[in-house]
Amino acid sequence: MKRQITFAILLLSSLGAFAQVTQEELETKIKPLTEQVKTLQKENGSRKSEIGTLTTKLKSSNDSIEILKQKNSK
Repeated sequence: MKRQITFAILLLSSLGAFAQVTQEELETKIKPLTEQVKTLQKENGSRKSEIGTLTTKLKSSNDSIEILKQKNSK
């Protein structure tokens, strides 16, 4: 993801050099990208938290299954 963002920024920067894009035009194109990156980073943090919760629940479920298997084998 970072590689794609870096590539996009470099591409926009190089386009500015060749097409003589003004600083204001460049900023108006980069600002939405920056906001999108921030949104993606926030969502990524939420997903990591959700994965942690699900991992804990899955471990608990697996432990319960193992206990039931032990009880059934007796």
